[in-house]
Amino acid sequence: MAPRWVWISAEPRRPQARRPVDTHWRQPSAAAAQALQQLCRPALACAADAQPALAALTHGWRTTTLPDSLIRATPRYRMRGRPGPGARPAQVVDQIEGALAASLAAPEALVAQQRWFILATNALDDRT
Repeated sequence: MAPRWVWISAEPRRPQARRPVDTHWRQPSAAAAQALQQLCRPALACAADAQPALAALTHGWRTTTLPDSLIRATPRYRMRGRPGPGARPAQVVDQIEGALAASLAAPEALVAQQRWFILATNALDDRT
């Protein structure tokens, strides 16, 4: 006997389908945010050092993107505290600044895919 297969989309199943997708989607995003924060902390000698570091950081990201990043020149002074008027910086270092963005379309597609399930039956009667 050949079984009958039916694809069913269940809208009430959306919250159940969203839970594992959100968990799976949030973990790489949290790791990317921590990696970006660690990259933004140290001072770099020049702007040319920042470009390969940014490229290595974003390589392999699926869930998040780095749409806007800039390299900002930051003056460093010899003494701690607020510099006096006319004080010249001892050196100028570069630091990376940026903000992460998460894709919203991809998780919704996974949730829509998780809502579907297959019902298989051997009952071949047309009335059931």
